[in-house]
Amino acid sequence: MLSRVICGARISLFGGVFIVFFAAFIGVPLGLWAGYNEGVSGAVISKVVELFLSFPSTLIAMAIALVFGAGWFTALIALVIPWWPWYTRLVQGEVLSIKQMLYVEAAQMLGYGKLYIIFRHLLPNIMTPVIVMILLDLGPAIIAIGLLSFLGLGTQPPMADWGLMVWEGAPNILSEWWIAIVPGTAMFMVVISFNIFGDALKDLLAPNGS
Repeated sequence: MLSRVICGARISLFGGVFIVFFAAFIGVPLGLWAGYNEGVSGAVISKVVELFLSFPSTLIAMAIALVFGAGWFTALIALVIPWWPWYTRLVQGEVLSIKQMLYVEAAQMLGYGKLYIIFRHLLPNIMTPVIVMILLDLGPAIIAIGLLSFLGLGTQPPMADWGLMVWEGAPNILSEWWIAIVPGTAMFMVVISFNIFGDALKDLLAPNGS
């Protein structure tokens, strides 16, 4: 049981990091562009984001996993697809407020290009909320990959995954409760730890709640 929980930790933690990293990797640049450039491309990005956010992320991931087949890597990709719009929405909102600052207007008057202003002035100033969101998202991402595994759409036997282990122990929960309770408790403790750390970092980086 201990060895499987440890192996499941590796798979679950890597899955959570994979989901939030690639969601941020896709969502942050799109949010920067949509927030700074309010033309046709920015409007298209905003409409796509609104379309994704109108449906529950887990439901979209389940549908994608059903279409392309169950599997650990398929589940990760299925979760990244509906996850990135949240980062785009966050960054877009931050950029819309930051681009009104005097130093951004000064850079525009000096003739600097859009990409220079985005990466030199906007990106460094939106990294704090992005980092906090990544840390706070690790817990829900671990739960999401565990849920897909519990439903048979993620990790497949004989691989060890916390969600899969809970599913394997669920039928005998009254007689052999530790099979499901131990990995479930491990998942709970890790998720709570990430949430506490994310909240502490948020208070440290933005003590005034900004």
